[in-house]
Amino acid sequence: METSAREALEIASKAASINVPLGEVEKAARLYAALKKLAERHKLDAFTIKCFDLIKLSGVTACLPLALLNTRAYPAGCEGDVPLLVSMAIGEKLSEGPAFMGNIAYVEDKSLYIVHCTSALVSPFELYTHFESGKNVGVRVQYPADKTVTVYRVSPLLDSIRVGVGVIEEHPEWSRLWCRTQIKIRLENPWKLIEEPMGTHYALILGDYSEELELLGAVLDMKVEHI
Repeated sequence: METSAREALEIASKAASINVPLGEVEKAARLYAALKKLAERHKLDAFTIKCFDLIKLSGVTACLPLALLNTRAYPAGCEGDVPLLVSMAIGEKLSEGPAFMGNIAYVEDKSLYIVHCTSALVSPFELYTHFESGKNVGVRVQYPADKTVTVYRVSPLLDSIRVGVGVIEEHPEWSRLWCRTQIKIRLENPWKLIEEPMGTHYALILGDYSEELELLGAVLDMKVEHI
C-alpha cells in the first residue's frame, strides 16, 4: 500500500467513531494517495475536483482525501467551485491554517448554518457515508462552540469579497437531513447570503481575519461587502 494511503488510514483510525465499513475507508485512503501524487506531479498549489462525477465513476467520494489535505492547509476544494477554491487559498495563506468549504443550509434570525461532508480535522471527528449519495465516506467534524470565525467568499468575477466575523454556537441536535459537518454561526447579517446570493459555498477560517481580508480587497481593487 502507498505510504500516503497508510498515512490516511492511520489518521482515520483516530476518528471518534467509524460508521462505515473499513473497506470503504481504505478506498478513500487510496484516492487520497492518488490525488496527492497528481498534485505533486503537476506541481499544483491548489485544486478543486468534480466529486460527483467521481462518485458516478468509482463509487468513491473525495470527502476524506480533501479533509486530510486541508488539515495540512493545502487548499483542496470540491464540486469544481473555482471561486471558492480561490477563497480557501486566500484564507489559508492569511491564517496559516485550514479553511472550511460549506453550503448554506439554513438561516434563522442572526444564525447561519453551513454544512459539508468534508472538513479539515481541526477537532474531534467521526466518519459516516457521504450525505447525498449514501456512498463511501463523509466526515463529521465537531467544531468547538464559542470560537470566533471569519466567513467569507470572493465573487465569481473576482471583483468583490464578502466578509463576516461571527461566533460558533452550540448545535446539539445534529441533523441527518444535512451534510455531515454542521456549523452554526452567529453573524450580524446572514440573510444577505440568501437575499443577495453570490454562490452556494462559503469559506470559514478560525479567528478574526476581517482586517486582513479588507486590506487584500483594497490592494486587489475588490469591493468589500460585510455580512
